[in-house]
Amino acid sequence: MKKLYELELTRRGVTPAQFLAYVRQMCKRHDIPFEMSARDFANGQPWGNDVYSDTHYTGGTPETRPCFAETCKQKPFDYQTYFKGFDGSVYNEIIEFQFDDENTGFGYFYTVSTEGETLEDAAAVMRSAVNVHEIAIKRNEYSIEKKGAELAETLRNIEHGWAGSYAGVHAEILRHEIEAAKRENEEHRAAIEEARAELAKLTGEAEQTGEAEQTEAAQAVPADVEQTEAAQAEAQAAPAPVGGFGAILCANGRVDVTETRGGIVVNWTRYNSMEEACSWTAWKVANETGKGPADVEAVPVKVAPGVYDIKVTML
Repeated sequence: MKKLYELELTRRGVTPAQFLAYVRQMCKRHDIPFEMSARDFANGQPWGNDVYSDTHYTGGTPETRPCFAETCKQKPFDYQTYFKGFDGSVYNEIIEFQFDDENTGFGYFYTVSTEGETLEDAAAVMRSAVNVHEIAIKRNEYSIEKKGAELAETLRNIEHGWAGSYAGVHAEILRHEIEAAKRENEEHRAAIEEARAELAKLTGEAEQTGEAEQTEAAQAVPADVEQTEAAQAEAQAAPAPVGGFGAILCANGRVDVTETRGGIVVNWTRYNSMEEACSWTAWKVANETGKGPADVEAVPVKVAPGVYDIKVTML
């Protein structure tokens, strides 16, 4: 998947108008399209100051659906436009401003645009999404079983008069957490079915494409490529490949990050926020590859409802 452009900017101690002028100047320098007036940035959309939509399109065909997924946030000083096409092409633009005092504050801008990916890449993303959701279901089922046993014991203690004054409150909290985990699993199962349906479409298309490529390869003249001793030494000295990282946004706002190597999930960790998850992912990759923390960037890219790929970039 070829990256057409990517740009991240920050400024502190500026007004919103000054920050927009800086963003516009840098985008022009890098030949990146940017259109945002100071008035729109301050007011959000005219039909409301709390406009937000996050849509994952299902059903139908590419001819009847506008795209695979899109996010649109248009609040005062807080804009995002995210688009993922059926071929995996991505456009994402984020521009935010937080006031430190009455007039000035901190501005953040990020934009990226990529070309479409191959069918094999898109299928791999869907398989990863299924895998991540299945792990979340197992974790929730364990939690439901454990809290269910704790709830049963609490209710027995209440019945026999052995419980303290807060036992009833504790029982209600346990019931709420169990129901929340069950609802979360329903969402995960729905997302799995959605991802499997998309995977079936992609796999069918990939098989047809594969047959055409095999026919073309059979007609081509094979060429022998010899690897030099220097290239072999360089390959042996290269660091072990870092795994792929996926993230699940939980109902309580926390984020579960999974690390996959060779199609197998080897690790999962829960973080308090997406920002913390990306920060620690970047640190882990930097540590494994011998890079400095400032040389690695980790950015979440949404691939399905509640599911994100954490894209790691070596700077």
